Amino acid sequence: VVQAHLGTEYTDEPTSAQEVFAQEIADGGQVDLLLDGHPHVPQKDQHLDGGPSGKGMWVSHCAGNYVSAQSEGTQGTLATVGTFVWADVAVDAQGAVSVTGLHWHPFTMDTKAGSVVRDLTALHDGDEPDGLTLTDATIKRRWDKLMSVMDQSTYDADAPEATGDAPKAVAY
Repeated sequence: VVQAHLGTEYTDEPTSAQEVFAQEIADGGQVDLLLDGHPHVPQKDQHLDGGPSGKGMWVSHCAGNYVSAQSEGTQGTLATVGTFVWADVAVDAQGAVSVTGLHWHPFTMDTKAGSVVRDLTALHDGDEPDGLTLTDATIKRRWDKLMSVMDQSTYDADAPEATGDAPKAVAY
């Protein structure tokens, strides 16, 4: 897995430099998953030729913002949207590990409610949690823009479930 910091802020399409870099990493044959970031808005996921044993490499060009004080009015509709991205990982009988799939699920900021992170799929499907300040028009605009950008074949309508022990906040 490689994490890169590339791209142009607030652009919803990967730059040619991002795409060239991703293909060069895939062509190297050592990486199953490239997680790119910097644009602050979601960008498409893709499965590129290359990768380990020629099985391809997954790339998430940008997951967008998860928690942000950036404004839709200043930075654009997708500056208030993030995607939770996760990968399917397989281990074969010999212990070799590989990434076999990539998924994303959208979230959005409800700034007027106190910067609450909301499940955009649930909102789009009609959920109205307590304290929601986003209008139906805002939810629709964010949903439609996101779906026009992202690869819907890797979209997962269900948010992932946490596994393991609950996280603990530690004060320093």
